[in-house]
Amino acid sequence: MRPLHTEPFEDAELQLGWPTWDESGEQGRMSVKYAYPDSRGHTSRGAPEVPVEYLVPMLRLAIRHGALRPEDTAELLRAVADAVDVRRFPRTRGAVATDN
Repeated sequence: MRPLHTEPFEDAELQLGWPTWDESGEQGRMSVKYAYPDSRGHTSRGAPEVPVEYLVPMLRLAIRHGALRPEDTAELLRAVADAVDVRRFPRTRGAVATDN
């Protein structure tokens, strides 16, 4: 993976970037990685990398089966609400967005 953005997370870091299978970025896909250190301090070869487009189905599965604590689900909802322009994505299904 070629990280484009990183941030510390516990004793490791979270990475967002071009995936291992497309490090040139030519396919336009991205992945996220939980990059934890191995015994030498390098990113472990076993550190999981997930295509970004798989995150929503993975989170749906975790939420549906109660794997996320309610406060984690609430934090996730706040993050999504902060990132979404509600004028482009109305809350009501079938509603038409306006330019007002």
